[in-house]
Amino acid sequence: MKHTPLVLAAVLSIHGANEARWVQSIFESLGSAPGTHRVRGSAFPSITQTGEDKASPFDGLRWSSGLPEVDVEGTWYRPVSIDGVSVASILEFCEKRWPGKREKRFGEDLVEAMALMGHGTGRSVSLDLVRLADGVKIELAAVAMTKAKRQAIWASNQTHRSSGRVSPAAPSAVPVELARRDLERFGAGLRDRFAYVSLKGIDLEAELESLSETLRAEVDVASLANALNRLLMRFGDGHARVEAPRPRDPGRHLPFLLDTAQGGIVAFDPDRTRFVDRSRPYVQAIDGDPVAHWIGAMSEQVVAGSPQLVQHRALRALREIERAREAKGYDASDVIELTLSSKPKGGRKKTITLDLQPRRPTYGTWPRTETRLVTAQEAGGAKGGIGVIRLAEMDDELIPEVRRAMQRFRGTAGLILDVRGNGGGQRGLCAALAGYLVDEVTGPVVGNVAAYRLAPAFREDHLGGSRLLYRADDPHWSGAQSRAIADFAATFEPEWKLPDGFSEWHYLVLDRTGHPDEFHYDRPVIVLTDEASFSATDIFAAALGELSGVTLLGTATGGGSARVQTFDLPETGIRVRCASMASFQPNGQLYDGHGVAVDVEVERAPADLLLGGGDAQMQAAIRLISESGGSPK
Repeated sequence: MKHTPLVLAAVLSIHGANEARWVQSIFESLGSAPGTHRVRGSAFPSITQTGEDKASPFDGLRWSSGLPEVDVEGTWYRPVSIDGVSVASILEFCEKRWPGKREKRFGEDLVEAMALMGHGTGRSVSLDLVRLADGVKIELAAVAMTKAKRQAIWASNQTHRSSGRVSPAAPSAVPVELARRDLERFGAGLRDRFAYVSLKGIDLEAELESLSETLRAEVDVASLANALNRLLMRFGDGHARVEAPRPRDPGRHLPFLLDTAQGGIVAFDPDRTRFVDRSRPYVQAIDGDPVAHWIGAMSEQVVAGSPQLVQHRALRALREIERAREAKGYDASDVIELTLSSKPKGGRKKTITLDLQPRRPTYGTWPRTETRLVTAQEAGGAKGGIGVIRLAEMDDELIPEVRRAMQRFRGTAGLILDVRGNGGGQRGLCAALAGYLVDEVTGPVVGNVAAYRLAPAFREDHLGGSRLLYRADDPHWSGAQSRAIADFAATFEPEWKLPDGFSEWHYLVLDRTGHPDEFHYDRPVIVLTDEASFSATDIFAAALGELSGVTLLGTATGGGSARVQTFDLPETGIRVRCASMASFQPNGQLYDGHGVAVDVEVERAPADLLLGGGDAQMQAAIRLISESGGSPK
């Protein structure tokens, strides 16, 4: 276990009284308040929506970083609840009921969604809102539900594409003059809001000019989007991407999945019941070409991030094998030739031929561990056993469940926080858990530092809210928190000196939360991470990893932290996503390009990728706590 002079903690320091009440609800009542529903499973009742039921309370609807913003009588708001039902739970329901169509269903089928959740709506509803202009919380009663409002949203959706959906009006090709206009808008948008536009010294103007010169009289939109995406990937932003309104058909796919294990690449069936070849799990070559060459070819399609993130995303991109063959200049084929081996290098080899398949195989959530108590017998006699809390996503609605788990594991010899495969989300879980781990004597500590581009469209509190990042002079810091910021700032050395055009530094200060169920957990804590731990999970690992008594075990996280912004190119319908903030670990490294290093590296074994095959990283964590004897920090 490592020991540091600073003990990391978790606090919510809130900007504004109204927002304070909102964030407090994350810790105290989210998920348990009346009208809040978490939908689990995939079986839902069927309700037919008639023309009379197609209504909405909103005069307009738009999306910002995946969250809805609504127009009510000419003013734009962030919706919090509808008739007491949280908007977060409605969105979650829509995604589970209609995968990939969450935005469409929320906008066009709100009545049906709420009815399926058990909440019928009348001719009017009450709305809890936060006004975007000043952050003031507003309650509106008896807002009319009308078909005309819903029809206006539907009509808007026909010409404006939401994520995961193609607008019928989106062009497949445009004249070169229109394409060049969008190239100019692309450059202007990045210069305006992209945090990493100057990070790697790429001459954006020269790159766009070169691309413009290659365009012909008629420009294929999907090809242009791919070219812009390849350019954007070079800047190193793990959250960035460029999407065409009508993506190309990816063609046929690999009939298996690929992942890393103990120094090699392993091939296994999508249902995770077996390897492609039982005695030869490792892939040596595809179509006679070494697998490393394929990863290199696909690396041009993914972000130039940390080595582990590049490999992770390249392996997933290889599922679209026909695109990969095209990138390498190979001929199309209905089959794939796979050379397998018993060892990562050398070993007994075998070459087999498999048919490609029309559907893309999916990885799903992995590993499939659960929150549970590892008994004393399983834990090598560790008194009280070991608590395991599984966090497959950073969802603040899980905070009540985590608090119940902490109460259950209060007397254990140690705690394992499993965030492997967790692609991120919100930061409240980090704050809530750290509140149990901080020593009150040590006091608050800075866990993340960031600054954002000073774009005209960004409000002064651009990094506030759920990101919990505020300036050093924010009036809501306590004296101890302000001193922690000052001490940190005096020695903080970022690896990248920010150019002009950025805000002041913003800080995530972590402290005890003051929740009535909170107690000081003084036993060893291990955080399990891997290359698929990303975004808010990067923050989670780096922040908690600063605590004395906390060990990071597994493999380094992917590396990425962003306040994502999107903008559309109107002539082509192309959508652009990019980071608006530069985000640093406490050690001064950017998250992007590095990831969070672990204290104890343990690679997964090939069998760990299969159902019932084992879990070398979990077993290593259990042994480490057992060997410590559960000694207090």
